[in-house]
Amino acid sequence: MKKYSVYITTLALFSGSLLFTSCGEEAKTNNAEDSQATIDTIDTKIVEDSKLPEDNIRVKIGGKFFTIPSPVQTAFLVKEEGSDFNSELLNSVDNSGKYSTSFQKALNMGVYGADLGYITIYENTDLSLKYLKTVRKIADQLDLSGAFNEDIAKRFNNSMGIQDSMLVLVNEAYKNADDYLKNNDKSNIAALVVIGGWVEAVYFASQAALETKNTRLIERVAEQKQALKNMIGMLKSLEGFSEQDDYEDLTIDLEDLLKEFESITFSYEYAEPVTDPVKKVTVINSKNNINISDEALTKIVESLASIRKTIVG
Repeated sequence: MKKYSVYITTLALFSGSLLFTSCGEEAKTNNAEDSQATIDTIDTKIVEDSKLPEDNIRVKIGGKFFTIPSPVQTAFLVKEEGSDFNSELLNSVDNSGKYSTSFQKALNMGVYGADLGYITIYENTDLSLKYLKTVRKIADQLDLSGAFNEDIAKRFNNSMGIQDSMLVLVNEAYKNADDYLKNNDKSNIAALVVIGGWVEAVYFASQAALETKNTRLIERVAEQKQALKNMIGMLKSLEGFSEQDDYEDLTIDLEDLLKEFESITFSYEYAEPVTDPVKKVTVINSKNNINISDEALTKIVESLASIRKTIVG
């Protein structure tokens, strides 16, 4: 697990929030440039050897790309910071049969996908199979059966107990679904899957942050301020869908959640990075400071839990 920690620690500093970029547009802030330059200097062999899932999922809507950190990465951080596995945080597989609309199914496909990643990281074999089956069932109902086909299911079953391989397969299924959605102009489904996964992953982190008062988990939650703004923009950009009641209600809920983030402030302290030419690894000495009160954290956790409850029913 040591190699996982090297990469995740870096991502926790620079990839904790949703990044939004118009197609072809370059990053405009020095912080973003510094961050990317630093990430690019990391020994690629460490990343390749670790077999980590990709650190983000990209969705193209209206000519614009929306990129969200993989729910698996957030779950990694929760475990890395010492939180025990908590099955009560999961959306029960028994709920899957009550989702009747494509809106509900897409959101909860994202939720169950995040659950599957969380379960896999904690190496709970029995639950992994149950949640994979549930994700596949909803995928079939959304016409996404190709993303969770028999080949992936068989490989997943054969990889039980091999965490690296299982995580790669979870990520592969996500990518297959995303490719299908892009190729079949189902951007609304893609957006909802992404939002469902984001809500569930941040729900894990926020519950653990509130319980443990762990600084890194609190910072991960606070970093979602910009992510939230961009997801609201993503929902509003869904032509033909954004004014439908379900989509509008979800947008309003997310806007209400965003209000709870307004008291959070950010500052950046630059310090010269140090590079080890032998190991080809750069140590980052700069700091991103996040100021969030206990009261603000509590309100965010409560508001997010309420949205999540609306989604899972």
